[in-house]
Amino acid sequence: MDVENAERILSQIKDDKIKIDIISTEIPSPFALNLIAQGYMDVLRMEDRLEFIRRMHEAILMEIEASDKKGYEMPSPA
Repeated sequence: MDVENAERILSQIKDDKIKIDIISTEIPSPFALNLIAQGYMDVLRMEDRLEFIRRMHEAILMEIEASDKKGYEMPSPA
């Protein structure tokens, strides 16, 4: 674990040099999807895992499309 850089990032958050936005969604982000899929690796068959990932991927694409139609813009980096 990269403790030195983790401490640096936490310090920057504390000093308001890095802003944290909390966004609630109905579907997991691509990063969260990967974590969820890894958690299910031991209990799902390969075919079921692949189907789960396909369904989640489709849901993510639909969410992106819906956001585009609403005119949502990603926040610009600070």
